[in-house]
Amino acid sequence: MSVSIARSMVSMRHLALPIAALALTTLGAAAWPFTVDDAFIVGRYATRIAHGLGYTFEPGQPSDGVTGPLWLLPLVLGVRLGASPLVLAKWLSLVAGTIALLLVMARTKRAAFGATSSWIAALVGASSLSLVVWSVAGLETGLAALCATQLALAAVARPVGAGFAAGAWFSALAWLRPELLPFGAALMVCLALRRPRSGAVAGALGVLGLLGVAIFRYSLFEHWLPMSASAKPPLLGPGAEYVLAALLRPRSLILVLLLGCALVRGGSACRVLIFSLVVHAIAVLLVGGDWMPGRRLFAPVVPTLALALALGLRGLTLRRPALTLTLCGALALTSVLELVPELRELRRAGATQKRQLPLLSALICKARGPVALIDLGAVSFFCPTQSFVDLGGLTEPTIAYARGAHLDKHVDEAWLAKRSPGMVMLHSRERPRVDAQHNLRWFAGYPVERRVLGFAWMRAYQVHEIFAYAPGYYYVLLVPRAPPIAR
Repeated sequence: MSVSIARSMVSMRHLALPIAALALTTLGAAAWPFTVDDAFIVGRYATRIAHGLGYTFEPGQPSDGVTGPLWLLPLVLGVRLGASPLVLAKWLSLVAGTIALLLVMARTKRAAFGATSSWIAALVGASSLSLVVWSVAGLETGLAALCATQLALAAVARPVGAGFAAGAWFSALAWLRPELLPFGAALMVCLALRRPRSGAVAGALGVLGLLGVAIFRYSLFEHWLPMSASAKPPLLGPGAEYVLAALLRPRSLILVLLLGCALVRGGSACRVLIFSLVVHAIAVLLVGGDWMPGRRLFAPVVPTLALALALGLRGLTLRRPALTLTLCGALALTSVLELVPELRELRRAGATQKRQLPLLSALICKARGPVALIDLGAVSFFCPTQSFVDLGGLTEPTIAYARGAHLDKHVDEAWLAKRSPGMVMLHSRERPRVDAQHNLRWFAGYPVERRVLGFAWMRAYQVHEIFAYAPGYYYVLLVPRAPPIAR
């Protein structure tokens, strides 16, 4: 029976690409309501640049609040043409992520046992929650996936012009996602070992790309590295938790088992890809992981994972079709069990954002002075003339380079007091407690928020409103107390 199923897959070899594209876009449509908060930050930068206000988040000096400057180019152009930067970002990322998977499938289709390999690539790529969610979340993940995939293809499958292609795509990654550079470097080292001349060309172009982005940052911001490296300093503990949480899932465990089979059965190209994937996992661990849902930092390498498995399992498919089909069936089942509840949760988060954001933004936009807060992305986009102080340091250099981990920065009290916030917005995981004099007595916020609330000048602020954003998520809006009326 397993052999007949394999033969059916071969007979439907021309359907693999359109079915994968349809599956990925359909799941992307299901996840479409979800927009991550950081996407609004990029949207604000793109809007300000398009309107001639410079590479700024606030009026004044440029600030390095966008980790991937290359992602701003199409968004700025889109804003100038009248498009919404958020809608454009979602479409561009979804299209790029889909193309990345289709390129992998086209490559495997031309190889030996290409029909079955193409179906394996389709299953691995189109069923990935990370690739689906982060192709429509509003960030550059889909484009990063396309660049990483092109680099992988250049490193293992393009004898003509491989060096130039690999160097160009590596340079693009340097301008998009710095944590992907070890992954790209691993691929280029393997290319150099296999074809020294191509490796030399790739290395030269890669160095030029790295120098270009470093010089760009220093000329604008007087720092060589992305500001996010200081705003979110790498911590091994959270990084290890992030990687282990991604690996110790039923779907991930099956993928690891399949990778083991591919490592044994696959050729040199498959081993090169698996090596680069391991390097990327180590890099993610070293940078400290990420707080966002859906394992975002692994999403760009999903098509490369699909390519490695498709190339590595083609021999096993012929020799042991029953084992291969059993593992692929288990992968499909665990993928569905993972996708359905998490997509439902992300859609619920998107619906909450759509319902609550206008109400919250209306309160924020009325503030008489800068608003100091953590979750500034969405409200800053919908209050374009309002000034903000980013307590997380993603857009504020003074806080980004301050001592402390992300969301635990030691903000200078005198510096923040000098900014004279017209509103301080704190978040709480439980309903805050307020006394009769409108003093905030207790809230479950981040360390930097608790530190700010303890500043002496914050005694002159009172609770203006408690905004119930979502179950288990509250915002406390504090404003300066009205001066006493003279008698």
